[in-house]
Amino acid sequence: MNHDLLLEKSTAVIDYCRKGVIHLSTMESCTGGGIAHWLTNVSGASDVVKGCCVTYSNQAKIEQGVPKKIIEKYTVYSPNVAREMALRAYFNPSSQIPMVGIGITGSLGRVDLANKKNSIPGTAHINFYNVMWFDPHTIVTPEEDRILGKEDYILQTLDHLLSYLPEAWSWHRSTTLQ
Repeated sequence: MNHDLLLEKSTAVIDYCRKGVIHLSTMESCTGGGIAHWLTNVSGASDVVKGCCVTYSNQAKIEQGVPKKIIEKYTVYSPNVAREMALRAYFNPSSQIPMVGIGITGSLGRVDLANKKNSIPGTAHINFYNVMWFDPHTIVTPEEDRILGKEDYILQTLDHLLSYLPEAWSWHRSTTLQ
């Protein structure tokens, strides 16, 4: 994977958020904190990144507020869990408004035998949350190597985030200027 590209995208996210005074908080599973890692590689990221949580196990997700019933009903590899993770990231105690919560969960190589339908290797679900709406995406990586697959998920998440931020900022400005 091209680390220069990951740093370039991370820098673009941090720069955009600094201009709009937008804060970010993540709750990550399949990326193992990689989104936070790349964002915080940018100097001054602490102006933007207000909290990050790696909830790799189901129990960790539950401890951070993801309802156990949602995990049991839809499984950890679902857009529903990514939605809950984004919501919990948004309401991180260190969050400041305007805020974007980011949740990501998925599978790189493991198939959950109890949930073959949703645990598709190479598929992840991301969701962004900003006060009024969710922005869900399903992303796929062709990478069979676990590390390259995680980096591909991170790159795709940063790309989606860069597309989402102008809309989130526009909405925030329109509601605060009224």
